[in-house]
Amino acid sequence: MYHTTLKNNYYNQSEYPRVYVGNIEDGKYHDLSISWDVNTKTLKVMFDGIVISTIQKDMVSEIFGVGEVYFGYTAGTGNYWNYQYVKDINVQVH
Repeated sequence: MYHTTLKNNYYNQSEYPRVYVGNIEDGKYHDLSISWDVNTKTLKVMFDGIVISTIQKDMVSEIFGVGEVYFGYTAGTGNYWNYQYVKDINVQVH
C-alpha cells in the first residue's frame, strides 16, 4: 500500500488516495521515482515505471512558503517485521 502525505509544521494533508502496489516483499529492489514540474506545479510519483500518483498544487505558496524543501520517506509494518532497504538515491535539480 502506498500513500502520499504533504506535511510541514502547520500543514499535514493526506487527502490523496492510497494506491495498492502489490506485494513488494519479494526480495527484489523496486524503482521509485518522484518528479516535480515547476511550470505545471505537478508532483508525479512512479513505482516500477508506472505512474501511481499525480498531485497538482502550488506547493511553494500553499504549503511550504519557501522555495527550499526537504523530502523523506517512512515505512512500517505494525506488529510485524521485515527488511526495508533504500538504494541509490539520486537527486537532480534543473
